[in-house]
Amino acid sequence: MSNRHQTARIVASSLAALLGFSLLGSGCLASLDADKIPGGGAGTAGASMGGSAGTGGSTGAAGTAGTGGVGNATGTGGSMVDASDADADAGTTILPYDDMKHPVTAVAGTSLMPLVIAADASDVFRAQRDATGATIVKTNITSGTSVPVSGNINRPRALLAPSNALFVFSASTSVGDQGQIQRATKDGGGLVSITDAVDGGTSTLGRVERLALDPVANKVYFTARSAAAGSPQILRVDLSAGAMAAETIYVAEGTETSLGNITVQDACIYWISSGALYSISKDGAATRSDALATQVSDAVGLTSDSRNIYYTRGMDRSVWMRPLAFSCDGSGDPERMIGAGYEGIGNLIAYQNKVAWFATGDRGDNFSGGGIFEYEAASNTIEQIAPEDDGVEAIAQAPSFVIFATADGFIRRVDK
Repeated sequence: MSNRHQTARIVASSLAALLGFSLLGSGCLASLDADKIPGGGAGTAGASMGGSAGTGGSTGAAGTAGTGGVGNATGTGGSMVDASDADADAGTTILPYDDMKHPVTAVAGTSLMPLVIAADASDVFRAQRDATGATIVKTNITSGTSVPVSGNINRPRALLAPSNALFVFSASTSVGDQGQIQRATKDGGGLVSITDAVDGGTSTLGRVERLALDPVANKVYFTARSAAAGSPQILRVDLSAGAMAAETIYVAEGTETSLGNITVQDACIYWISSGALYSISKDGAATRSDALATQVSDAVGLTSDSRNIYYTRGMDRSVWMRPLAFSCDGSGDPERMIGAGYEGIGNLIAYQNKVAWFATGDRGDNFSGGGIFEYEAASNTIEQIAPEDDGVEAIAQAPSFVIFATADGFIRRVDK
């Protein structure tokens, strides 16, 4: 049985029981544990050949029983209800990976890994993460044709390739952990630094970590860390061809030494700092606010859409969401957990009222438990849309595709 047919095994969470959810198909038994959803375990699916009934859900907030199969039809799996929300009206459904429904297509491969990736409407851009003198390579998403865009990238940590921009941007670090944002035209033009002079030459940067696009204002935001407390920064630069200097929006407070992932929505900037999640208005308000009703210390990934912020946490390997606070002060409805127990959980992307995240899986066990998982709020469903094969380590998106890179240097795509 190939790795593609192996379905992610999910580590049990403290609030959920094990799901017996099985599908027989293509001569391969696919199974998915239910414990990535807080709440009672789901009932098992009825068998396809004999139509025996599924078992009832385990205790929690009452998982419902699976139905039995009729004739050659497969019975349905039971649903699961979020135990943290006693007023939940419906259970969350978990769907295992189905390679007929979500076929994965190879885009490119390289021996230069690990990778950072970004994508626009037609191409995926890659570079070897943290490599000195790295090269950005552009690969057409559908044809697989690859061409170098620019070499001599200084230790890239992240890439950004806005569809409406002429450039691909790299969060880079030069000698002595001096950070900079470098950009090159997507058709292979010259590489330039747009942050050599920050705030008119009055500031210098530590290591630049992450990039985020503000499509409304047509600007790129980025975070930079430093070894000294109080000096990490959030900065922005215009996407226009002539813009060459970065503007400081926020300088870290207190004991902050590390700014990580960042996202921008409406009037607000959200970012991770030493595992906590904060917000501030784009007009550069002097003081940050907690972005969560209950602050955390282990946030890893972060993204947003027009309705919510989404984030991952490292300790329980979980995924969360919270409605946007348009006042940027952390007010509004509290956050809630989508699921937990994803081994090696990483970053997220949001699209079409869905959010998708990757989990690398268990590196000591052929990346088991890994893959790409998608949550759709409208149907209250978590579905695995890409398998654990080769260990997913990075995620990006094009208009029609989820793009991902693996630990073995492969870049692949799957339809949204």
